[in-house]
Amino acid sequence: MKGKSVVTFAGTIVTAILASVCCIGPLILAGLGVGSIGVFSSLERYRPLFILITFALIGTAFYFTYRKKKTADACCEIKKNRIKKIILWVIAVIAVALLLFPYLF
Repeated sequence: MKGKSVVTFAGTIVTAILASVCCIGPLILAGLGVGSIGVFSSLERYRPLFILITFALIGTAFYFTYRKKKTADACCEIKKNRIKKIILWVIAVIAVALLLFPYLF
């Protein structure tokens, strides 16, 4: 179960970045001084797919994080769950911010 949540967290961040790379990529390259690379703009047509995958992975992460456990044996499990929930919400906020980036700027 631990591996599934790590994969879900990582997948969420990767797809959110991929969904925004067409808009954020040129800004990063311009900041680095590389001006005429249009590689990232070719990914614009895949943006809806990346957005769909991002929300599917975020939903899966919330499901695995907030579902009821069958057994709760130790108190250290509560601290681990709290940390997982905080990380999940931070990742979700970052992912949504990356997805909204083209519309806000």
